[in-house]
Amino acid sequence: MYEFFVFIAAAAVQAVWQMHKSAVFHGRPMRGHNTVLPVCYALSSAMVGTQSVVQAKCLSEIVSILFDGMGGNTGGDADVLVDAAANSSAVAALLAEPDTRGAGEIVFTSWFTYFVIGYFLVSVGFWLYRLQSALSKYDPLFIIPLLQASYIVFATIGGAAWSMVDPPPTLPLTTQGPTPHPASSGRA
Repeated sequence: MYEFFVFIAAAAVQAVWQMHKSAVFHGRPMRGHNTVLPVCYALSSAMVGTQSVVQAKCLSEIVSILFDGMGGNTGGDADVLVDAAANSSAVAALLAEPDTRGAGEIVFTSWFTYFVIGYFLVSVGFWLYRLQSALSKYDPLFIIPLLQASYIVFATIGGAAWSMVDPPPTLPLTTQGPTPHPASSGRA
């Protein structure tokens, strides 16, 4: 859902950029075009480019599943695959298959792995292209901080959206409330 919103918002911001750019091209610049053009360019670039951060997080989960499943797996130990799936997030659910293959086989035969790798490469390529293009279109002293700030903001939002996929951890409860941490109990 988050990615759908990001792409719709990026398309809308890019449409505003295109409208202002067209007006400048036809000799009828709109009010504030000197600010609107670079801001819209930076925002639309960062919205799509920061998808690479989310995909990098997916890749780290896939690698985690691969290494968790390969540790001590002699080819067919279903408990190892269950443990790997339990320790990972929603990525594990997409990679999980009801068979006894090793985790390495599941990771490398799943379409999702290759989708994530492709999506990561496309979003990184898009970001790098737009970064280079922005440097040739606008004043570097203005556009570089704008691009970086946009990238940081949308990467943070994307990371927050990613972390909301998993349910929050629950505290072990007793009849007296949450179990206190041993270091805070005052005992040595």
